[in-house]
Amino acid sequence: MSVELGTLASDKEVACLPYVGVAYKKSSTACHTGRVFNFLPLPASCKTYLPVHVNGNFALSQNRRHLKLSDGRSADKFIKWNKGLIEEVLSESYMTLVDHLIENSHKNKNTDELINDVYKCLPNLDITEEIWQTLVDRIYLKVIEKAVFYSDLGQNGRWVTKNKAIACDVDGLLNSSSEQRQIIKTPVKDVLLNLNKPVVEVRQHMMVLVNKGNLRQITPCELVTMVRNSPLSYLNLQRKNKVALLNYLICDPRKEFQGLELLPLHGIQFTTFHEKAEKVFVHRSEEVKLFLGEKQRFISQDLPDELFKDLRSMALKSKHIK
Repeated sequence: MSVELGTLASDKEVACLPYVGVAYKKSSTACHTGRVFNFLPLPASCKTYLPVHVNGNFALSQNRRHLKLSDGRSADKFIKWNKGLIEEVLSESYMTLVDHLIENSHKNKNTDELINDVYKCLPNLDITEEIWQTLVDRIYLKVIEKAVFYSDLGQNGRWVTKNKAIACDVDGLLNSSSEQRQIIKTPVKDVLLNLNKPVVEVRQHMMVLVNKGNLRQITPCELVTMVRNSPLSYLNLQRKNKVALLNYLICDPRKEFQGLELLPLHGIQFTTFHEKAEKVFVHRSEEVKLFLGEKQRFISQDLPDELFKDLRSMALKSKHIK
């Protein structure tokens, strides 16, 4: 507590103690209609638009219907008291809530419901009223330094700090539907977990955290190097996930896949990208069925259109695929 707030707490005219609290309804849909209480509720019109109700020993207007707030021109000791209570004490109370929700999630094996509780309790910058904006800024300054990013790494997952977390966001790379992007994101995440990397899935209620934390974003170029050095991270993936992984890696403009067993053949097999290997033909036609016993010389016929086009472009420059 600052010296100024401590002085105000001792002021007989203010006659208030720095008591505050927050109330949060767990496991519910996101609700940003929090209200203000001063032991008793203030009118319903006095909202914070936070996902919590706020109770505090605030200084009120004479009719006890509003908090005393600055008009931008002057600030008496009661206004300063409310400002200090909100910025200093209430922000710490909010951190206690976040810590409790993370600890509760960890103790109960990090179920989806409990993980979402953590993220849904965080304020939404877009719908928070101006008088609470300073509180929100303080909250994010504090929370961003905590282990508040959940990763599925390990048996029951773990919470990691922004310095360790890796974001898996394919939306900016692929010109495809949200369903297709999710199909691609799954094997990318699985491979990173196989590499013992604390990959974080960007959930609906944590975009502010991701932006403020400036999380490291994995790139196709980086992942190509990782899987080349650790082939067991991807070799045991199901066929559809291997194809999806290739769909992601091929966004790397270098397209240097030498040694990666990710080239899908007609049927269920994969072969290695290698200039000295037997040639594989990129051709999509019913005529492939006529090459009895040679179908494995052709690329898979059921690849996504964009991936097929990318492989066909590679074939024009490669000695391995034609």
